Amino acid sequence: EKLAVVERLLQVLRQDEIPYQCLAAEVIYVLVGSSQCREDIRNLQGISTFLGHLKWRRRTSQTEESLIVSLLRVLGRMASDKACRREISQFNGIKTLLNLIHPDSKRPVTPPVAINTCAVLIQLSLSEDLSYQIRRQDGVYYLGVLLCQRGSDSLTIKAQVYAMK
Repeated sequence: EKLAVVERLLQVLRQDEIPYQCLAAEVIYVLVGSSQCREDIRNLQGISTFLGHLKWRRRTSQTEESLIVSLLRVLGRMASDKACRREISQFNGIKTLLNLIHPDSKRPVTPPVAINTCAVLIQLSLSEDLSYQIRRQDGVYYLGVLLCQRGSDSLTIKAQVYAMK
């Protein structure tokens, strides 16, 4: 029965409108505290669904921004699991995450996206291999540029990233 719930929530993420997707992502965030739920999500290709949303979304509205942040929170929680970290990597998740904070992006990086992306990268970096991949894909440079930005948003990002250490 729990599998049916996870399956339906992933279906909402794949097919429904953004406000419903946000709600589904928030419910999934609560559920991924369970190792069984994380396994169900992996078996149902949920990680590729999450990363697909992050890869193709253009942050043009507050609602889409909320969905991105919710999905980043889910990935951050899932990345605490070794098998999930491996799967995130296999689906090119590191590149997708780094693209969200890429310094040459035409879209500004908002504090919630930056903070939650950093949280996922921190979890991924717990694996020596994934830490190497992050460094190899200029992740340290991107984070450095993000931390050196000027303005009030950058102060918020710096404070939150520092608090995660």
